[in-house]
Amino acid sequence: MVYDVTYSSDSRILIRTFKGRIRFSDVFESWDYLVRNDKIGPEVIGILNDFIYAELIMNRDNLVQLMSYFQENSEIFERIKLAVVMMSPESIVLPVIASQNYPQFKIEAFSTLDAAEKWLRQ
Repeated sequence: MVYDVTYSSDSRILIRTFKGRIRFSDVFESWDYLVRNDKIGPEVIGILNDFIYAELIMNRDNLVQLMSYFQENSEIFERIKLAVVMMSPESIVLPVIASQNYPQFKIEAFSTLDAAEKWLRQ
């Protein structure tokens, strides 16, 4: 797994880029790292999660665990938008389920980075 964190030029969007085979534990640890190290400051309006070149190994039970973590850190995750960019229809199902079952979090799935960034800035 390759995982990179950068910010947009105006520092308003945190960009997480994943490549290779990504397990749920990798995703969870990456979120926990961002929270523990104060990487999602008040200037950040959204997070763009780029899984275009990644194979995400995650299921509905994992999604429940992740949403529970978001609820534990609601002061962060209810404030920002989360855009997930994926190419495979099987993977896009998880962010769609999250957006429907956890409306307190602003989560949307996209197939392009441009569309995701545009939504984050709305």
